[in-house]
Amino acid sequence: MISIIGSGKVGSAIAFLIAATSLDDIVLVNRNKEKAQGAALDISNAVSVDSPVSVIGTDDYSKIKNSEVVIISVGSGILANSRMELVGSNIILIKDVAKKIKKYCQDSKILIVTNPLDVITYVFQKEVSHPKEKVIGIAGNLDSSRFRYILAKELNTDVSKITNAMVLGEHGDTMVPIFSHARYNGKPVLDFLSTTQVQQITDNVRNY
Repeated sequence: MISIIGSGKVGSAIAFLIAATSLDDIVLVNRNKEKAQGAALDISNAVSVDSPVSVIGTDDYSKIKNSEVVIISVGSGILANSRMELVGSNIILIKDVAKKIKKYCQDSKILIVTNPLDVITYVFQKEVSHPKEKVIGIAGNLDSSRFRYILAKELNTDVSKITNAMVLGEHGDTMVPIFSHARYNGKPVLDFLSTTQVQQITDNVRNY
């Protein structure tokens, strides 16, 4: 079973992808029970009627007991100009979630999506006392995928033509796209980009 804490846009999208691939049964948790149930119903109706996967929505954390994986995508819903502006409100939320995870899912693998990602992942790990290798922030892979997409768009090509696009550092304003490593049709992308384009792409990746 895979549990997803937070049934907003991100949580619901993740749940749909899991259900569409029949990966595992899903529990969607939200403070608003009706919202969780509505999202679960929409997902269930959208996937194949022959799907073996069940999707339930709830506000009851006991339903996530013994989940193999827990994905955390809770958020305060506050509009912010940067990820770090969310730190105060989202730390309060994540500490509350951590108490529930510690009670019901002591052996689960935890994937964290909530921003500011690096801070939230660190705080969560300290609160639940899980082994560090079981608490994972999604930043690196996501940021690298976004970098690849933005490069393809800038070069007016298909994403498949862009390889080795990598982003290092925190998931925020100081992340570093590694242009020197990226390739377009096997050639360095820097051969095709001006200094101005490099800076614009960097800004776009950081502010995605």
